[in-house]
Amino acid sequence: MLFVFNELLRTQKFPVDWKVAKLILLPKGKSAMEGPSGYRPICLLNTLSKLYEVLIKSRLESELEVNGGFSDQQFGFRKGRSTIQAIEKVLKKRNRTEDKWCTLVTIDIKNAFNTASWTIIINELQSRGISQYLINLIYSYFEGRTIRVNKREEMEVTAGVPQGSVLGPLLWNILYDGVLRMELTEKAMSVGFADDLALVVTAANEDELLYGVNESLRRIKVWIEQHDLELAAQKTEAVIMKGPRKRKHLRFTIGEMEITPCKALRYLGVVIDEGGTFGEHLEKAVNKAEKKSAILARLMPNLGGPRTSKRMVLCGVVHSILLYGAPVWHTALQKNKYMMLERTQRRILLRVVMAYRTVSAKAVQVVAGAVPIDLLVKERCILHERENGHSVAEKKMTRASIIEEWQRSWDENITVAQWTKKIIPDIKTWLECKHRNVDYHMTQILTGHGRFGVYAKKMGKRDSDECRYCGEQDTAEHTFFMCPKWEQDRQQLYVALGKRLTVENLTQTMVEQKKAWDKTKELMIKIIKEKEREERMVGQVQEPPNVNAQRENPHRNRTPNPC
Repeated sequence: MLFVFNELLRTQKFPVDWKVAKLILLPKGKSAMEGPSGYRPICLLNTLSKLYEVLIKSRLESELEVNGGFSDQQFGFRKGRSTIQAIEKVLKKRNRTEDKWCTLVTIDIKNAFNTASWTIIINELQSRGISQYLINLIYSYFEGRTIRVNKREEMEVTAGVPQGSVLGPLLWNILYDGVLRMELTEKAMSVGFADDLALVVTAANEDELLYGVNESLRRIKVWIEQHDLELAAQKTEAVIMKGPRKRKHLRFTIGEMEITPCKALRYLGVVIDEGGTFGEHLEKAVNKAEKKSAILARLMPNLGGPRTSKRMVLCGVVHSILLYGAPVWHTALQKNKYMMLERTQRRILLRVVMAYRTVSAKAVQVVAGAVPIDLLVKERCILHERENGHSVAEKKMTRASIIEEWQRSWDENITVAQWTKKIIPDIKTWLECKHRNVDYHMTQILTGHGRFGVYAKKMGKRDSDECRYCGEQDTAEHTFFMCPKWEQDRQQLYVALGKRLTVENLTQTMVEQKKAWDKTKELMIKIIKEKEREERMVGQVQEPPNVNAQRENPHRNRTPNPC
């Protein structure tokens, strides 16, 4: 392969067979019903083709860097840059200006990647002084490209950068760099992320704002048309990020299209509103996370289903939705918003550990080994602020400090989850257990919410909290450690483990050896199942758990049955 690649570089050619792409259409969310524009075309390319593209890309990037690189305003397809940094750039303009007004306008290019002009890209390479052999390679890369629509039909491609290729993003940035470097009005700034373009304009008064926005939009529109791209004017949105509450009905113009500022708009996945509260963003994120949670719940029945570690992977989907953009919106959060995030996290964690719906967030977080959502927000912000925040060492160090903070909060907690705190006092030791795996029956012992007289009475299921077997107060502690009903089973367990289990050494013993965990869990399951059978016999059994993970409405209040 080394000989083949060297020969191709020497002859400055890109093989014809490697320029055939298999077309895959991916729907763009709910907009798939809008016709062709509702789908994203992805090109499946030959693996060797991509390897060759990597070689060309590294050479092209080196020369581009020497010849001016890219605008600092471009955050897409660039190493070490992200959507969060692009959003921060926009918000810093608003936060640092002394002007009374600040407006954000988001500009959309119609079918951007598929209509990029090859001629203009080649011209850009020539104007930047790129070596002729690289220009010849790019020309050969474009020439004669086809897409395979089905087994029998191929279509010739005459424009666009292949989505799914290695070179495509770099070639797009070369084409789009000019719009980010162009001179706008004095107080205007453009920010790019791939084909997403944001215009931020500040002004001392309304007239200055109208001129700044309209003139900047006019110049951008002219540039777009000169580069054979098409503006999707109907998708252009604006929001007044800063300005007097009492103001005239403002309207901006781009071509013949009028733009009326809205209360909030979505920019790179984060909803930016007029007041900078991010309240609407959090509400939408929570709603989306709860819908995903309800869907994932069907994969996580209380009896059977995947083990805890696999459930935590599914839980990560909900966490990703909730935490997106955290470095941007965390400073605007109030306590009620954090509580909203915590409720959503708690709902999915109940499924992870197969717990009763009445278990508190603090208890279910510890049992599941899931860092509380407020600390996850803090962790993301810390890593984002550090230059080497993406390194494994930095992530481990940050996570260690977050666990310490979680432990302090757990120690100081005196209101809820006191039984769980008593048997799992050391969070770090609990988290480090590689064989940690709980189930529906074991979680009842760990949380105190389950087949216990005290819990049943509290929930109005029984008139008495006495143990059916000995008359003592029936708690989780009594059931597992004291009730004479299972004394023989306990003694057999102690002999097998070589030690007597107590409240103080229970989890420490379990995490030290997998054998101890399995044997102890086996007894917990036996005890809870026998109590279930006993309750059914006397006709006072609580409603059965959700075995088949039936469909739920996460917004509906329910009685505290097993979920």
